[in-house]
Amino acid sequence: MVRRSILALTFITVVTKVFGAAVPIKKQFDYGSPSNVPNEVPGSQTYAVQNEYAMAKNVTCGAIQADFSNPNALSLFNVEWCPQNAVVVGGQLELSLTSACGTTISYPQSMRTGKVEITLKIAPGSGVVTAIVLAGPAPSDEIDIEMVGKDLTTFQSMYFVRAQRVDQQAQFHTSPNPSAANLSTNYHKYGVELLDNAVNWYIDDVLVRTLSKTSDYSFPSNANLFRFGLWDGSNTSGWAGIVDWSAGPIKAYVKSISISPYC
Repeated sequence: MVRRSILALTFITVVTKVFGAAVPIKKQFDYGSPSNVPNEVPGSQTYAVQNEYAMAKNVTCGAIQADFSNPNALSLFNVEWCPQNAVVVGGQLELSLTSACGTTISYPQSMRTGKVEITLKIAPGSGVVTAIVLAGPAPSDEIDIEMVGKDLTTFQSMYFVRAQRVDQQAQFHTSPNPSAANLSTNYHKYGVELLDNAVNWYIDDVLVRTLSKTSDYSFPSNANLFRFGLWDGSNTSGWAGIVDWSAGPIKAYVKSISISPYC
């Protein structure tokens, strides 16, 4: 659903657990909406490059644990869009959505197989979308977890193959803990696991969906780069609702991120 240009990496990089220098900020296109543009991923990679990308081993074999109680944790990521809306404060990464823009953050290394986990509180409010995305080079394969702020107890799982939706409808999931059902007032851990022949979606370590590979043409094999963010879904109001900018600050909070390649 959220689509962006991703360059295929051609060298092996081992990521350490030591926080390094800040990653340069790169401003790119803002998030697209889920229905009005079938494929918003700009790019010029050839199909041959995409095949090489899909067959490559993990570009990174180093697991990371980004705990935002450490203010340097953000240096592991690229803030691609509106960096003023992504700040570490009070031991958490605060993401803001304003009428001017939301924010997009990505991890610069790709992986072929592995697991990504992010612990966060979603942003509440009609029209507000908190998104967790794995995507590849154009034409984009994509695996999503998306939470619309008008529904505070449900998150949606979906996927795309070559920028086309294979399943016409998202699947809906809730917290396994009824006492912590509100996804905006409680931290929850969301996970996506990439395997050669399956994709698994999790919440709070509970498996809620498995997509098994049945053919190369219906499986998102190239969804290998991780990004997350906050965006205005008002252009798809039937799905997300319309943002009420007079309702006050719109914020999501990220506690930690874990990226574990399977090497």
